Amino acid sequence: MESLEFSRRTRSGDLNDLGDRTFDVLVIGGGINGSGVANALAQIGISTVLVEASDFASGTSSASSKLIHGGLRYLQQGRIREVRNLIKERDYLRRNTQIVKDIEFHILITPKSWRKWEIRLGLVIYNLLGHRITFPVFHRNRGEYPSIVKGYFSYLDAMTDDARLVISNICSAHNHGAVCLNYVRLTAVERNQRGFTAKISDSLTGKEYVVHARMVVNCTGPWAAEVMKLTGTGNRPGIRLSKGIHLVLPAGMFPFKNAIAFRSPLDGRQLFIIPRGEVVHVGTTDNFVDSPEDRDVSQEEVTYLIESTSAIFGKIDRSSIITTFSGIRPLVSESSDPGKATREFSVLQDNGIIHVLGGKLTDYRIASRKVAGMVARNLGISKDLEGLPVIDYGRPATDDPVQYDLDHECAITVDDIVRRREGSSIYSLDAGASMKKEAEIHLARGGAENKG
Repeated sequence: MESLEFSRRTRSGDLNDLGDRTFDVLVIGGGINGSGVANALAQIGISTVLVEASDFASGTSSASSKLIHGGLRYLQQGRIREVRNLIKERDYLRRNTQIVKDIEFHILITPKSWRKWEIRLGLVIYNLLGHRITFPVFHRNRGEYPSIVKGYFSYLDAMTDDARLVISNICSAHNHGAVCLNYVRLTAVERNQRGFTAKISDSLTGKEYVVHARMVVNCTGPWAAEVMKLTGTGNRPGIRLSKGIHLVLPAGMFPFKNAIAFRSPLDGRQLFIIPRGEVVHVGTTDNFVDSPEDRDVSQEEVTYLIESTSAIFGKIDRSSIITTFSGIRPLVSESSDPGKATREFSVLQDNGIIHVLGGKLTDYRIASRKVAGMVARNLGISKDLEGLPVIDYGRPATDDPVQYDLDHECAITVDDIVRRREGSSIYSLDAGASMKKEAEIHLARGGAENKG
């Protein structure tokens, strides 16, 4: 599908036209679930407007480990159905998108790791669920890793750029007619005879607008409980927030083409080292927090990852850290242990408002189809949802990616470009410094507003 203009200019026009329309659905939240829902709805012809308080993918959906995986460790908890569904989604995204790629993992066996028979059994089941008839082989360490590593098992999963996955869904939804608005905050929602009237505020100008919609879908992730309170719907069942941080280190410190899974010698938690071009990402922590705004990376969390990794790979100096990033996972669970809390999503409907709670990057399409089906039934529409949402937006090669971000992916700020469109702040050795200068130059001369 040809990419339409999607810029600050089109955003202004869409805002000014809001009062003249009544949408079928208002989607609140521009993360992976919100973008997937908007994309699915737009593709079956349901008029949709999406509002995001910050930039698209600015919360949890750009701060994950960026893995599209079946959840191998969930097998230990007996979550077979969840793993099967995740593997199916992983394989679909591998086959049908440009931004989900295979990656080989090595599971390291150390004195404090899992036992070999546990890993072998888990991989046998994992491969069978993914329709792979392969027997996992234990490879002895022959100098590939430090001597503390006895050997490893290997298996295939997939990885992506999580922010790019969101932006691709947003742009696909936009090209199918959805109105997608970043930097627009929901301030009030009122029920009326025709559906809902929502008040929103443009963070860029301070102007307030009104949106009319027949239904509302809450896809705000860690902020879901706050939207429930604002709308007076939902009983906020067992929503727990867990923070995970990642370290960004030079790739030369871990010269492996494959990703690594290992168990922390400190507490047994599973950790990853994932190659991302010039850098590697090391993570992640898993600690309950009280607020979705609690994304500061503490020295204690950094120390935990450094000491866990250093115990196997040798001393890591803090000065080697290029940058860090963190995100808040919304978990629907009463468990006191975040590691044991389910990552499955749940969908609630209350008085015309649908709330999407929890979930993972990998299963966003399952959640999106479920919500789209509920919306269609409520609107009295019969639609085939098989295979939705499809990402039919493809970003072309360009000599000026920053200008493309401004013209076709509605980037507004430097951080939108450096962090979420180009990703250079967490994928490059200079933490995006050179890209930041280029973005500043483009924005200084007017960016997309000078077009034409």
